Amino acid sequence: MVRVAVGPSPPPGSTEPPHAESARARSDESARPASRRCGVRTRLAVYRAARFAPLVRRRDNVRVRLVSRRALLAYPIAASLATRVARADVATPLRARYMPGADLYAPASALEANRAYDLLVHFHGEPAWVEPPVERARLGAVVVTVNLGEGSGVFEAAFKSPRALDALLASTQRAIDASGRAPGARLGRIALSGWSAGFGAVGAVLAQPELAERIDAVLLQDGLHTSYVGAFVPDDRVLAKYARYAERAMRGERLFVFTHSSVRAPGYASTTECARALLKALGIERGPATSATLHGARELYEAHRADFHVKGFDGGSVDQHRDHVRYMDETMLPYLRARWAR
Repeated sequence: MVRVAVGPSPPPGSTEPPHAESARARSDESARPASRRCGVRTRLAVYRAARFAPLVRRRDNVRVRLVSRRALLAYPIAASLATRVARADVATPLRARYMPGADLYAPASALEANRAYDLLVHFHGEPAWVEPPVERARLGAVVVTVNLGEGSGVFEAAFKSPRALDALLASTQRAIDASGRAPGARLGRIALSGWSAGFGAVGAVLAQPELAERIDAVLLQDGLHTSYVGAFVPDDRVLAKYARYAERAMRGERLFVFTHSSVRAPGYASTTECARALLKALGIERGPATSATLHGARELYEAHRADFHVKGFDGGSVDQHRDHVRYMDETMLPYLRARWAR
C-alpha cells in the first residue's frame, strides 16, 4: 500500500459531500485537446483512487489514505504522484513531544533504516533556538530539547537517578519507532548539551560514572556555576566531575566544549570564574582569540587541547547570554560534526 495525502481534513463534525462529476466538467474535458484531456483524466483517476481509499490516520491536519498498488499501476501518473508524496513525507523533519518538556526533532538526514543514529540531548532553551544552529551546522543528528523550568536545581534533581536518562532515551526510541521513518534504527552516539541552567542535568549525568561512560560529547553554552568557598573561590568539588570528563577530552577520547559570556552571577561563581578555575585545575593556559565576535560579543580568548575547547566572550546582556545557544553552530557544533564524521 502507498500513502497519498489528499488535502486538509474537514472540521470536526462536518461531512464530506459525495464525489460527482458535473456535466459541465465533462463537456469542458471533451473540448480540450487530446493531450490535455489525458491530463484531466489522470488527475481525476488520482482523485478517485485517493478519495475512496480507507482513511488510516491524520498527520498535521492532512488526511492520509491507503491506495492499492493495483489501482496505482492502472494510472502511471497516479503512481508517480504517490511516490513523490511518500518521499516528501520522509523528507519532512520528524517532530514529537513526549515526557514532561521533551521535544524531538529529527532532520531527514538523521535517520536511516537499520542504522545507528546520533543523538544530541539539549537541556534548557526553546527548541526554536536549538534546531536552527543544528541545521546550519549540518550535524545530521536527532535532537531532543528538554525544558523543566528555571534554575539548575530543577534539572539536576530530575537527572540524579540513573533511570532518568534511560527513560528519556527509551521514550525517544519509541517515538522514532512509532513514526515508521526508519525501521530498525537504533541509538548510537550521545552528546549532552546544556545552556544556562541546563548544565545542572549535564552535571547530574557526569556525576554517575556508568552514565558518563556512555556520553561521547559534552557541550556547555554559558552554563557552568558553583557556589563560593572562601573569598569568591569556585567550589572545586562541583567542578571535579567536569574536570574528569575534560581530561578524557584532552586525550581525544571524548569531546568537551564550553563557551561563556561575561555575565555576572549574583552570589555564586559566574561562568567566567568557573572557566578560569577549570582551566587552572587542568593546567591549560588561555590563548589568543581567533574569531572576531559572536554576534556583537567580542571573543576574549580560546583554550584548546585535543578535543577540549573553551572560548570566552565579553557581553553581559540577556540577548548575548542567549546567543551562546542560538549561534552554537559558530562556536561548538563544528567540533561535534568533525568528531562524528571520523
